[in-house]
Amino acid sequence: MLHNHSAVVKLRNNESLLCSPLTGAIDVVEETTLKALAKIETTGKYSSTNAEMIDYLIRRGHLSEASHEEMFMAMKNYCQAYAKEMSQIKRHIIIPTYSCNLRCTYCFEKHVLKAKSDWLNKLASRKQIDEIFKAIVKLDQDVKHLDSIVLYGGEPLQWMNADIIKYVLDRGQDLGYSFMVVTNGVELAQFVPCLSKYDIRKIQVTLDGPKEIHDKRRFKVNGKGSFDDITNGIETAFKADLPVWLRVNVDSVNLEHLPSLADFAISRGWGDSMHIFLMNVHQSCYNKYCHAISSSDFMKRVIRLVLDNPSLRIFRETFNFVYLEKIFLEGERYRPRFWSCGANTSLFIYDPHGKIYPCYESVGISEHAMGEYSPQLKFDDTVYQLWRGRTVFAIPECSHCNLSFFCGGGCAILAHTKTGSIMKPDCDLIQSIVRDVIPFLYERNETVST
Repeated sequence: MLHNHSAVVKLRNNESLLCSPLTGAIDVVEETTLKALAKIETTGKYSSTNAEMIDYLIRRGHLSEASHEEMFMAMKNYCQAYAKEMSQIKRHIIIPTYSCNLRCTYCFEKHVLKAKSDWLNKLASRKQIDEIFKAIVKLDQDVKHLDSIVLYGGEPLQWMNADIIKYVLDRGQDLGYSFMVVTNGVELAQFVPCLSKYDIRKIQVTLDGPKEIHDKRRFKVNGKGSFDDITNGIETAFKADLPVWLRVNVDSVNLEHLPSLADFAISRGWGDSMHIFLMNVHQSCYNKYCHAISSSDFMKRVIRLVLDNPSLRIFRETFNFVYLEKIFLEGERYRPRFWSCGANTSLFIYDPHGKIYPCYESVGISEHAMGEYSPQLKFDDTVYQLWRGRTVFAIPECSHCNLSFFCGGGCAILAHTKTGSIMKPDCDLIQSIVRDVIPFLYERNETVST
């Protein structure tokens, strides 16, 4: 008996997409094909008039004689092989300090800012940096290609911490690593001469809107706005040929101001030569924020803005629009997702208190610490295996979902926020992509083509 293993994505006409997790094939089909597939699922039979179409669907991987259980086991074997391959990729993130020179209204690290000042403001010592690199070298001993080391925080680029930042860069450079930096950009301009001496692959800076909007959201400890300092830092880095990526954190307060921000970025010449992307500010179980916006509501409203404002094309990186276009419009085969992100495979985040965390948004939360690097490298097997073992095969709800191989179970920390467990799925984003984003991409492509 033939079984249909593909996910069906409805477009905004009588057509749908068949997406095969087995082969990565994606095909546009009409309603008659879906009816034929439904008949096969219920009766195991098909009309001889559909034989040519059925043969095509078998060759593409949408149909096979394997049962759903057999297909799921075949994908599990694929996952194990893929996980072994991914174990050769490790990304190390160093938090020199949790302290920050901003007090953003929506900060997901507010639980950290509430800590005692000596804990919050602690700066990693040279001894600790040496211990971190000792752990990194041990973890990377069998890695064929070294990934970039990321500087993260808190805020890493504070001039008062310049000596330890330079020490991290020198140690990493001596070991053959390149670097990425996640910074709020307030003091970036001061660091440009230093950063220019190293192999910097990416500097991520956040700008949340035009000046009057941004300064109400991302202000300094003394209450003053940060827009002018950040734009100066971006321009200084840009002129020094450092690779700046611009992130915009979006919630219900600043979303409608995105066209103004897009116009500003274009006027500065950033639009064609800089990666610029939007991310929605979501709720955290540790920090409630009344203006947070769900992925589905965010995508609907962003799509509406894009349709009305051509300048928003500069935000094409948002939620992998470019990647989705390559797959769904250009025919590039996708690779199934068995987990959501690097937190489940490859991230090691080292904080200034000797702890190691798996996820950017889990830092400073003791229940998510999966190990420590000081006084020596060791892991908490329970927490480590929980995070690293989070695949669609470990989440019961995913075994019955035909979209699970597209989302990998969704974001673990968001699942924890909603349910109290990372071993639950977070489906909001994938449902929005299927319901809103993919039909929008096809509709826009047809409009442009005609």
